[in-house]
Order: sequence, then C-alpha cells, then structure tokens
Amino acid sequence: MTIPSTVFVEIFDKWFRGKNSEDEEFRAKFISEIFNPIKFLPNIEIRELDIEILENFLRLDDPDINLENRDKIVLATAVVLESPLITSDSKIKKYVERYKNIPDLIKCR
Repeated sequence: MTIPSTVFVEIFDKWFRGKNSEDEEFRAKFISEIFNPIKFLPNIEIRELDIEILENFLRLDDPDINLENRDKIVLATAVVLESPLITSDSKIKKYVERYKNIPDLIKCR
C-alpha cells in the first residue's frame, strides 16, 4: 500500500489546528498509534512528491471540477502507480469517473 505524503499534510492541516487538551490528546494518539507504526511497516510506503508525480499533477486539469492541489497530488500518485484509490472526496470521484485514469476508485461514504 502506498500513501502519498500529502495525505499526512492534509490530516495535520485539518485535524491538528486546535489548541485545547482534547486536540493535544488526539495529536499524540494519532502520531503514536497511526503515523509512527505506519513509518515502519514493510508493506506500506509513504510516497514523496517526485518528478513523475509532479508531471502527472500538471496533467490533471479540468476547470469544471477544479481539484485542489493536495487532491491532485493524491490522484497523480495513483495514476503513476496505476493503482486504485480510496477516497471520500467528491471532486476526485467526479474526475476519475469522467477520465477513468486509474484502475479503480474505492468510494468511502
């Protein structure tokens, strides 16, 4: 399984902003129970942004759908790896349904 590094940036951006004790507890739990173990699992790769992903990122253009940059990086990674993508993002779903640029889309929610 490959996880684009931008997925973690998005998680940190959306879920790590709070300053209260519950937010601090969530951050600590996420890092210790999810992020740190994932880093060392042999069957999971955290994929960095590289030139091949960047080139595919630049090709993902549809003004009607208007994907956010982080979503483009996630989708570009799936395109490069020719792999299915798990997402709940409606814009990614719409883009993949229109262009069929990855083998499969696993929809959440």
